[in-house]
Amino acid sequence: MYFYDTQNKSFKISAQTLISRGRLNRTKGFYLPETIPHLSERLIYKNPAPSFREVAGTVVHTFFNDIISENDLSAFIVDAFPFKAPVFPIDPHTYILDLSQGGSGGCSDFGARLTAQLIHHIQTQVSKPVHVLLSGTGTYAVSLLRAFSDEKNIPCTLLYPKTDCSITKELNTKSYNTIHAFAVDGTLDDCRNLIDTAASDATLNEKMIISLPDAADFSYMLAYTICSIYAALTVLGRSCYDTEIENPLLIMGSTAEQTGYLSGAMFAKSMNAPLNGFISTYAYNTAKTAIANQIRSKPAIPSRIELLQDYERIQILQEKNTDVQTALYQFNADDIAFAIRDCHDRTGITLSPKSAGTWKAWQSIRKGTYTEQSGITPPNITGKNAPEWITNETYRKNTICTIIETAHPALYPVEVKKAIGTELPVPYHLRQKAVTKQTPENILADYTELKDWLYSFTR
Repeated sequence: MYFYDTQNKSFKISAQTLISRGRLNRTKGFYLPETIPHLSERLIYKNPAPSFREVAGTVVHTFFNDIISENDLSAFIVDAFPFKAPVFPIDPHTYILDLSQGGSGGCSDFGARLTAQLIHHIQTQVSKPVHVLLSGTGTYAVSLLRAFSDEKNIPCTLLYPKTDCSITKELNTKSYNTIHAFAVDGTLDDCRNLIDTAASDATLNEKMIISLPDAADFSYMLAYTICSIYAALTVLGRSCYDTEIENPLLIMGSTAEQTGYLSGAMFAKSMNAPLNGFISTYAYNTAKTAIANQIRSKPAIPSRIELLQDYERIQILQEKNTDVQTALYQFNADDIAFAIRDCHDRTGITLSPKSAGTWKAWQSIRKGTYTEQSGITPPNITGKNAPEWITNETYRKNTICTIIETAHPALYPVEVKKAIGTELPVPYHLRQKAVTKQTPENILADYTELKDWLYSFTR
């Protein structure tokens, strides 16, 4: 299968190049497949509903069957997704898709591990050695570290801002033998600029393939697509038992503030997943309001370029699904605190601040209180009219919303305690281990040092 550049549709690359290089330039386009195959009705209506790994195997094989053989597929999926993605109801019209079961407690674990496994799988199929260059902060960077730490034969270099304490703690509590971390006395954008310079360095590219895993990569979006398909088929299969709704309209809700969630769900719809619409939420502030309302003007926010590009990807997918609309909501911190408390009081479930906005939006829709004041519907994303599952009471009664929980609420102790009056216990897989060593911080001064470091792997 070939993939086209959304900024230049005549430029196409193979799946092997897509995986080995990642996005070739962070400020340009990203890649989508030339054709989007449909899921078979046999899979959609399977009884009982297919398992997560069955869905993952089907989707991965659909797009990468020229790279991953059927004999290798099962082992590949087990290595890519060693954790669960629970789907469960919290009230008759609401389900949760919990993507916080990975090592970092965030859904980026799914994208990071799928990306790492794809790069691992193709390294023997390319003519030059692969060197992975990473940049990031917080749980996103931790998920990349842990995903690539299992790939013993792939050298990785991570650049991170010197001020990011979470990376320092991670490096001091876990051994990363094949990952070399360098602190940069600057911002995340400075780290990315160094990596982009290396990726475009002709002399380096003669010696090695520099791979740039990124949250806006197709592999990240595909991981969220797999999760969305699995959740939709699970809810479709069990809703008649859980809710007594035999033919539900399924919608999916997620935050708009991270790359890939909404576009992944839309891509699932493009593959014929039984989804009828989407809710997307984001925190209220001037910059993000500008992103939502003036997306084509591309405000100069370099550190959020992936978010801007994800909206471009959303627009492309929206054109392929003209009958499906998205309700876009914005909330402030008080709204989010109220939503966490409201969901906790009604269902006993504590949501993270990232997904609590979807709960509030969904409750507004269920009550029939959706207005232009409570929700925003930019024409370039959702169309001019609100969806029928918002405006029509009969449709609303048969609608089920799956809220994508993108991070474990225990990662937000301040926000959770403000909302419900107590902190949540931290699950075992997220407990910070005691510091076992004091790793001296390696400071990267400039690009010359980075280039010399990369060259050392070719000698």
